Amino acid sequence: MAGEQQRIQFRDAGCTPEEAEQLCRISKEGDTAALHRKLRMVRCRQMEEIHEQQRRLDRLDLLIRKTERV
Repeated sequence: MAGEQQRIQFRDAGCTPEEAEQLCRISKEGDTAALHRKLRMVRCRQMEEIHEQQRRLDRLDLLIRKTERV
């Protein structure tokens, strides 16, 4: 059950199903360095997604401001 609980935690943290599976496997193997690297990679991907969403919001704000001037 620990493996399933860990998989749920990875998914709750925003990992894709594939990432969660890979992280569970790495964790089970006991390779903490690889686990740490993979978690950092997932975090970087998530940060890039946040930044892309922020860029979209910025563009939307610009469009809103432009329509207020009309």
